[in-house]
Amino acid sequence: MSDFEEYIRQGEPQKKERGYAWQTAIGLQAVDGLKPSDYLIATARQHIEGDITIDEVRQLIKSYYESKGNRTSTEQLTEQPIEQLTEQERLLLSVMGNEHFTLKMLMEKIGLKHRPTFLANYINPAIKDGLVKVLYPEKPNHPRQKYLLTVKGTAMRN
Repeated sequence: MSDFEEYIRQGEPQKKERGYAWQTAIGLQAVDGLKPSDYLIATARQHIEGDITIDEVRQLIKSYYESKGNRTSTEQLTEQPIEQLTEQERLLLSVMGNEHFTLKMLMEKIGLKHRPTFLANYINPAIKDGLVKVLYPEKPNHPRQKYLLTVKGTAMRN
């Protein structure tokens, strides 16, 4: 029934506790007639699995809903023809989905090893063009820094 029953039943104490917490929180939304987004469910699963901390959950959800609050129509987002994306931006968008990635993960997905080149040719232009954003914008060198698509990046990807 619940998206988190598997964690509650499996018995690992930390996952069980997190599963209960998320089940309760999402159950409270259901009481108010709200349906949690797929993004929230996926983020909750990442937290339960221990892939991200609760602080990262807060930042991701805050960032997600801020981007939704500033939503414009897909037509407005894609007025820039897709041909204006660089090959590097196209490749970067093609490997990113609704998840967030470390630089190392992205470099592995694309098959690159030289970090400065990857930053200069892929990440920095994508951030400048509003296609990608960072999880900790106020701390660019944060040890758990992650990269995720913006609404514009998602629209251009599709």
